[in-house]
Amino acid sequence: MPTTDRTTTVEVTGAGASFADTDRIAAWAAPYVAEASSLGLLSGRSAGQFAPQGVTTRAEAAQSVYNLLQK
Repeated sequence: MPTTDRTTTVEVTGAGASFADTDRIAAWAAPYVAEASSLGLLSGRSAGQFAPQGVTTRAEAAQSVYNLLQK
């Protein structure tokens, strides 16, 4: 079964944040990541990484929800 690569290089910036691994963020998700970052809901991981293919921890999810509730 053939696979489809739906990633493309996009620029994701917001609230002064620019992720070092933006090339790994799927094209459809890039505007949402940019908006969430600009609103301060997401800040990424250490070393400027967003880690779009990584596993989100409970602490990261809780921080995002907390950030949303503070808006």
